[in-house]
Amino acid sequence: KEGDPNGPLSPSISAVIVASDTNIWFGTPWQGVSRFDVQNNLFTNYMTDESNPNSLGHREVWSLFEGADGTIWVGTNMGIIHRYQPETDDFAVYEYSKAAPDSTGRALNITQDSTGDIWISSDFGLYLFKKEFHFSDPMAIDYSQAFEFIADQPHSNANAPMTLEAAATRQVFELESHTSSIRVND
Repeated sequence: KEGDPNGPLSPSISAVIVASDTNIWFGTPWQGVSRFDVQNNLFTNYMTDESNPNSLGHREVWSLFEGADGTIWVGTNMGIIHRYQPETDDFAVYEYSKAAPDSTGRALNITQDSTGDIWISSDFGLYLFKKEFHFSDPMAIDYSQAFEFIADQPHSNANAPMTLEAAATRQVFELESHTSSIRVND
């Protein structure tokens, strides 16, 4: 991690979000993630550091997401997502590839359902981290194809189904968070 008032880690940006605290997060395809503190006009850059288990687990950042509670999630390569821990200014690392070891790949999209569970769509399928298990035990829901979440999903409407689309076939599915499953949207 290093502070640099001059800019992000790389001019190549793969993901960007403006967080509710007004900080701007930039994911880069080769270097890590940068946070721009708008109030102090300062970049803080986060990279992979093999000697630090709370650094980024992989330097290729493909997705950024802010949860309903303001938590920043970072999706990288090799079946890994990260939860930013502001109190220590580092990351908790979660490996969704543990649920289906042959299906690592890029975390292309991250979203959250109304129960607070985290859903990850990757090159190789759909994964779920249950909030009630402290995000420690990933579930592979379908790792036969890549999925894309459709638009921004509402965090607070428990009755609104989350929808996703199979990347190759463009078939639309609905997530059923209470059963941890997906079904074809007729």
